[in-house]
Amino acid sequence: MNNLVGILLKDTFRELDRHIDLKIGINSRYHQEDIFNLILTASINTTSIESSVIELKTVKNKIDIPSADTVFYHIERQNLKELRYQLEQVVNSSYQMAEKRRLFGSIKCVAVAIDIHEIPYYGEVNNPFIMGCKHKNGTSYCYKYATIDIVEKNQRFTLKAIPLTPLSNNNATIVTDLLQHAMKYVHVKYVLLDRGFFSVDVIKALESLKLKYIMPAVKNDTIKQILKDNSNETTYFLKYTMRSGKKNATFNLMVKYDEKDKEYYTFATNFEIVYKDDIKSIAEMYRKRWGIETGYRVKKDFLAITTTECYVIRVLYFMVSVILYNFWLLCNLIYCREHGIELGTQKITTRIMKLYIGIYLSDIINKELIADSTGNQNSVSYRFFIKNPINIALLFLNQAVFFRKESQTANLQ
Repeated sequence: MNNLVGILLKDTFRELDRHIDLKIGINSRYHQEDIFNLILTASINTTSIESSVIELKTVKNKIDIPSADTVFYHIERQNLKELRYQLEQVVNSSYQMAEKRRLFGSIKCVAVAIDIHEIPYYGEVNNPFIMGCKHKNGTSYCYKYATIDIVEKNQRFTLKAIPLTPLSNNNATIVTDLLQHAMKYVHVKYVLLDRGFFSVDVIKALESLKLKYIMPAVKNDTIKQILKDNSNETTYFLKYTMRSGKKNATFNLMVKYDEKDKEYYTFATNFEIVYKDDIKSIAEMYRKRWGIETGYRVKKDFLAITTTECYVIRVLYFMVSVILYNFWLLCNLIYCREHGIELGTQKITTRIMKLYIGIYLSDIINKELIADSTGNQNSVSYRFFIKNPINIALLFLNQAVFFRKESQTANLQ
């Protein structure tokens, strides 16, 4: 474990140093790590940068920290496309680091789920990046992000997240983009989608990628009539052709009655169905998608709050929540493997992770801690890292920046 964490930390530093650069001058009063410290503080407390600054200055007596305006200035000046790419590379590296250490075992064939995350918006409705949504919590507008997650029992990970806008809201394109990315890293066993993706274009996109899929079928007038005509049946399927203009898609329409809910559930799938037990098995497979709902909740636990309309800031906050979510999973995998616990068991709760992050951000980790020998089990770094593997995630987003600063200083010399 000692060797694993040491190598993992080096890999982490190298990836952050290689990918993220806020282009803050070497002679600036505040550096990149100062900006990330505040963003992380806001993320773990699910609060705003402004509140984090006040807390650090008044409660924790941290005087020399950037103002909220300084943080926003450095983020707002970033090129959205470049920053997105950098953050996506960090997300990629989190999975690669877990895979490299075989934290998922030898399984490479996985189920994945695609979902849309909606972050409520309460500002002016002339914002070009917001989208309409079902009225909830006092608003009918939101920012939207699409994610693709591994949803196997011992493999939970977000492989990619992309921000959506009214100009990039084509579901077939979104599904293709996410799946083509995922297929670079894993063999996709089948795809789980929610009812919002039920369309001819999405089904044709899935078929073009030669992937199996399961998604709820929206009960349109034709499907309602099918349910009415087969009201004596509780579990059945039939071939169904859905049309949209001149396009069409044919699939197995699967119907299953739920005794508890007293409701018929309808699914669209291209899995082969021969017996009624096949329908029960496929419906059970769809239950894996519930894992993405847990991921959605945890990501919200790491999402900083803001009222700004600056889209770059909004995207950065969401991507940081994804990165923290992945490293929460990564730290649990390391902990489970070290203690012989079944992989996928979440022994380190988000509450514990937030606690350690808060402690970490309150205490500046200096050169002596980083340089301390991890080979000595009585050393500070051994106690800090090995006994508390959660701190890998902290260092991932903070201390790699220290090495960037050191490297810049060395180059100037």
